[in-house]
Amino acid sequence: MSNRPKPVSGSPAATTRRVALNGATDLSAEFARLSCLSVDDLKSAWAEVIGGAAPKNARRDYLLHALTHDLQCKSYGGIPKALHRVLMKVADAEIGVGTEGSTRTRSLKLGARIYREWKGAVHEVEVIDGGYRYEGATYKSLSIIARKITGTRWSGPAFFGLKNAAERERNAQRQ
Repeated sequence: MSNRPKPVSGSPAATTRRVALNGATDLSAEFARLSCLSVDDLKSAWAEVIGGAAPKNARRDYLLHALTHDLQCKSYGGIPKALHRVLMKVADAEIGVGTEGSTRTRSLKLGARIYREWKGAVHEVEVIDGGYRYEGATYKSLSIIARKITGTRWSGPAFFGLKNAAERERNAQRQ
C-alpha cells in the first residue's frame, strides 16, 4: 500500500491517472513493452505519447527513458514546480555554483550528453575531447551549436542551461 494521497475524484490528476492506467492497464507492462521496441518503433511511440516528431538522431536509450518518464508523469503527475526549484538550488550548491556574483558554468566531463528542447525538437550534444559533437559534426563552442539550432546569437552555456541561477537572473533583468 502506498502512503501517497489519492487524487480527488474529478481532479485533473485523477482524470490523467485513470486515462493513462486504463489505456496501458499497467505501467510496468507498458514499460516492458516499450523496452522491446526498435528505435523506429520507439519514435512512433514518441509521436503517440509525447506528440510531435522524435529527435532525428536520438539514441534508443534516450527515447526509452523519455517515453517512460512521460508516461510516469502522466500517470502520477510530475514533481511540483516549487520542489523542482528547491532541487535545482540543491544541485547548484552541490556542484559549487549558484553563489551570488558567480558566473561560473557547470563543468562537463568527456562523454557527457547535453539535451535541449527547442521548438518541439530535442537536440543532443556530446562532450568530446577538444569540443562538442552535434549531428555528427564537431564544434569548439556550445555557442556555435546554439546559433546553428536557433538561427540567432546565443550564449551556448545559457542556451543549454549550464549557467548558474544568479547569472540567469542577471541576464533576464537585462532584457
